[in-house]
Amino acid sequence: MHPAKCPVDKRPIELLAPAGGLEAGYAAIHYGADAVYLGLPRFSARAEAANFSFDDVAAITGYAHSREVRRRVYVTVNTLVQEGELNELVEALAAVSALGVDAVIVQDWGAYRILRRHFPALRLHASTQLAIHNRPGVELARELGFARVTLARELTLEELADIAALPGVETEVFIHGALCYSYSGLCLYSSLLLGRSGNRGRCAYLCRDQYGRGDERRFVFSMKDLALPEYVPQLRRAGVTALKIEGRMKSPLYVAAAVNYYRQLLDGALAAEKAQALAADIQTIFSRPWTNLFLPNRWNRNVIEPDYVGHRGHPVGRVEKIVRLASGEMRLRFHPSQPLEVHDGLQMDVPGLPRPFGFAVERLRVLSGAAGAPAVAGEPAVAGAQKGLVFEAPAGALVEVALPGDHPEIPAGAVVYCASSQEIKRRYRFETPKPGLFRLRCPVNFAVHVAPDGIRVTAALVGAEEERGPAEENGAGAVAAAVALPGQFHPARAADQMRAAIEQAFGKLGATRFAAAQVTVHNPQACFVPVSLLNQVRRQVTDQLEARYQEALSARIALIKAAVAPRAYAPAAVTPQAAIRWCLKTDQGDWLAGFEDEDWQDVDEVVLEVPPDAASAFDAAARRVAARIGAARLRLALPVIMRRWEQAAIRKTIRRLAGAGWLRWQAANPGAWGLLRAAGAEGGGAEIDISADWPLFVLNHMAADQVLAMGATRLALSPEDDGANIRRLLAALGDKAAVIVYQDTPLMISEICVLPAVGCDRRGTCRPGEPGSGEPVLTSSFGEQVRVIARHCRMVVINEKPFCLAQHIPALASAGARILRADFMYRTYTADKVRAIWRRLRAWQVDPELCGTLPGTQAGNFERGLR
Repeated sequence: MHPAKCPVDKRPIELLAPAGGLEAGYAAIHYGADAVYLGLPRFSARAEAANFSFDDVAAITGYAHSREVRRRVYVTVNTLVQEGELNELVEALAAVSALGVDAVIVQDWGAYRILRRHFPALRLHASTQLAIHNRPGVELARELGFARVTLARELTLEELADIAALPGVETEVFIHGALCYSYSGLCLYSSLLLGRSGNRGRCAYLCRDQYGRGDERRFVFSMKDLALPEYVPQLRRAGVTALKIEGRMKSPLYVAAAVNYYRQLLDGALAAEKAQALAADIQTIFSRPWTNLFLPNRWNRNVIEPDYVGHRGHPVGRVEKIVRLASGEMRLRFHPSQPLEVHDGLQMDVPGLPRPFGFAVERLRVLSGAAGAPAVAGEPAVAGAQKGLVFEAPAGALVEVALPGDHPEIPAGAVVYCASSQEIKRRYRFETPKPGLFRLRCPVNFAVHVAPDGIRVTAALVGAEEERGPAEENGAGAVAAAVALPGQFHPARAADQMRAAIEQAFGKLGATRFAAAQVTVHNPQACFVPVSLLNQVRRQVTDQLEARYQEALSARIALIKAAVAPRAYAPAAVTPQAAIRWCLKTDQGDWLAGFEDEDWQDVDEVVLEVPPDAASAFDAAARRVAARIGAARLRLALPVIMRRWEQAAIRKTIRRLAGAGWLRWQAANPGAWGLLRAAGAEGGGAEIDISADWPLFVLNHMAADQVLAMGATRLALSPEDDGANIRRLLAALGDKAAVIVYQDTPLMISEICVLPAVGCDRRGTCRPGEPGSGEPVLTSSFGEQVRVIARHCRMVVINEKPFCLAQHIPALASAGARILRADFMYRTYTADKVRAIWRRLRAWQVDPELCGTLPGTQAGNFERGLR
């Protein structure tokens, strides 16, 4: 059904728009966004966007809050934060708190902990980077105090409705914009290959590269753009709180067009023809082909654009002929379906080119009239058009456009796209207020005391104490200032006019950060004070108040920094070799069957991942492992991704295994945490021991403190992190942290199957190791090789070179590492291969000289650093 023909439900729903810079924020509000989200120069998942200075945040917040219908501003602090950045994070959060924004969007658990403890008045939204994709994850977020959760883009309408029915928490859903191949927050591809972390806003977009086997390469990971206009009524009925447009890297023009389109759809005032025209505007400004992803069902295969990458545009015709003139000039002849003018941009898909070929219209000729009419002398022109060289050609005319000299061979029949339109640029105008006109102001109460021998003014911020967290409760008091000026004041001729003059003088706070909330006048003898003197004392008291404000802010920041400072960990006084304990994780217990008694020495625990459909065969495998190492040293792990259709089986498995006494588990996402805690409660309060796996991303000690406060007994540090930061964390965490030294780190985890590109069509029936299930090795245009693993049609992309820190083990031990971990997951191993790698990793404990790099591995960001 076309969106314009759907019945309209008038329940309120928020339209949330991106603002990569101040102009885009003004455009979004002008065209009807209920709220905008924006980033700071640091800690933004779009680090390469223009982003906002604190002055810009103040300006857009003041502007948004001044509208007749108040708009909201959300600040993204949605990246992972390393240990050495915590002080800067505190400064940024303090500044944001002072600006009066409506919410902060967070990914990092350390940022969450700081906000909850020290900035309790700030409303918190869970970023989609937290990869919350199921109801138990949202329930945990609600319990932790998040007011809203931005859900994973991969969810179906059925899943969204189920989650939106939860009381006490809002849900935010992406409705339009670019898509990542991986679940957001779980992509380490750019990070581990180039050191440019998507989780820190610096993604290099390697998924937009070509990959293949042999000479043939395609864009197998390059996603189409999400567009859900026809689902606006269903999403409203599902009960979601907000519809979110992606695009902080996009232009103000794009933001204006996208917001205008969805605003009119939400308001129900859009006829079908107009809806098509507005959609065409967005496609012309910037768009890949559109997809509804998995909203209608989880089996949609039409989500990847394998043949071309980048902006396509809106289709406006087909190539009828390439004309060569005697002068050598080449022209493109076609009938445009919409008006065309000089400086518009055109593009065509050309076989053999990875991107559409595009150029700007420099010379435009009209040959004849309506589409399909022969281009002969005497043919009547389209109404209002003139033939020959023109600045603008009407829709339906037969036109020729001069091609640039470096054009490729363009086949007849190729689709012509309009990729830039001057008319659209002129049409989407928006209000840009004068700089400095709007800013969020701090309310101040003034008390003005006038006597015959002088004037005294006190000023105090309203509500300053409400912002303080526990660390500042015993700190400085209210922010206030006082100024007294002597004088000789005589009775005023009109007491009421004098009172009004005083109130007016202290209401004019100009470019200060303050606004008068209340002006109390004490002038019992009705003395007259010159306006010039009133202005003077006002300036003095506001200057003093500003100084007190800055002093209080600095003092508050210092207190919070002191509270956030890490405590030192004191390791036991033993040799590093003797102190090291090991953890093994695998998804195939039989790969450990080749271990001999010596291989089990110093093994602290084995973690065995539970498949979604675990049955008696898994239980038997777990018992075999437990028989070798002891049941107390076996831990069971839930998968990283657990969708709604898998949860019934997973809940049943947890109840069965926990009931049999398996109480040591590992969680890799908020949903797993929620499921395990619920299982403990359902089991009559059975104490389930939970460790936190690396996808919870602990890159600072505050994040570790939060994860431990949630009940974790141990946590795994991220393989994305660098060596310098890991050493800092070990100094603070010691044996609470496991360091992964061998792993096939998932570069991307996705619901989008790429195996149809190699002939697979086995929906939901893939099994690892089966013929046809596939583990294809794909090579990028830069020569990087990745292996694609299918798990029940969920894809895990790994580097062909495993992650390995073997040569760094002595340095890690010296830095305080006490738990090292090796993973044998996803890739198809053998028992002999696992044993050989395991012995090589542990050789250092026998002889430090044996430590060295395993051939064919890579160390990620450990030495080069993480950006």
